[in-house]
Amino acid sequence: MESTNKADLPKASEASNNYSMGLLTSLLYDPLNYGYSAQEGETPASSSYQKFLVFILAIGLAFMSTIAVRGLLDTRSEKDSTHQQLLQQVRSEKAQNQRLLEEVEKLEEEVKTAATADIPLPQVSQELLAAAHLTPVAGPGIVATLSGGSSESSDSNIQDQDIRVIINELWRSGAEAIAINGIRVGPRTPVRTAGSSVLVNFQPIEGPYTIEAIGPANDLNRGLTQGSTGTYFSALYSQYGISLSATKSSKLNLPAMRVPQINTEKINVVTEEKK
Repeated sequence: MESTNKADLPKASEASNNYSMGLLTSLLYDPLNYGYSAQEGETPASSSYQKFLVFILAIGLAFMSTIAVRGLLDTRSEKDSTHQQLLQQVRSEKAQNQRLLEEVEKLEEEVKTAATADIPLPQVSQELLAAAHLTPVAGPGIVATLSGGSSESSDSNIQDQDIRVIINELWRSGAEAIAINGIRVGPRTPVRTAGSSVLVNFQPIEGPYTIEAIGPANDLNRGLTQGSTGTYFSALYSQYGISLSATKSSKLNLPAMRVPQINTEKINVVTEEKK
C-alpha cells in the first residue's frame, strides 16, 4: 500500500477561501440575478438597454416640460398685455372724469357769479306786452252783444260754450284783442258756467254779454254772421230766443288782462347756502 504525502493533498482552508471569493465576485457584479442565473442558466440582461431607455425618457420629459413652461409663459404674457390695456383704459377714464369734474365746477362758479351779479333786466317792448295781453290797447273793431231768450226755461240761458264759440271765431277771423264785459281775455283764458252766471278768467259776469274785439271789422263781423258760427246762433235764436248782434266801432279801448296772483306766504326760497 502506497503511502500518500500530506503535502500533495489540497488544504481544506484554501478550498474554502476560493469558494468564498467566488460568491463575493458574483454578488458584486450580478447582485440581483445571481441566484436566478445560476439556477436557470440565463445570462443577465445588459445594462446598456436600460441606460438608453432612461435617456429617452429623460429627453421626452425635458421636451414636455419645455412645452409646458413655454405655454405658461405665453399665457402669462397674454394676461399681462390684457392687464396693461385695462389699466390704460382705467387711467384714461379717470382722466376724462377729472376733466369733466373740473368743467362742472367751473360752470357752477359761473352760475354763482351770475346769480349774485347785479344785472339789469332787459326792457320789454310794448309790442311784446300787447301780444301777451298784459297792456291796455286801443283800436278799431266790432262790438258783439249776446242776449238770452225771454223764456223761463233754463235752455234760454246763455252757456259758457256759447261765449267760447264767439271768442274762437273772433280769434280765427283776425282779432288782436278781446274783452268780455270789460274783462280782457286771451286765447287760453278760461270761460266756465257757474249756476246762472258765467266765469271769465275766474270772475263772474252777468248777461247780456258784451264782447269787444279789436281787429279788421269786416272780417270779424263776417265770421260771426256767416259760416258755421252764423248757423249755430241762428239755430239758438230759432229754438231758444238767444240773439247775437254785432256793430262796427272806429275805436275801442280794452284793459290789460288780469294775471291771477299766487299766494307765496308759505313758500321759502332755497338758496345755495341752505342746501
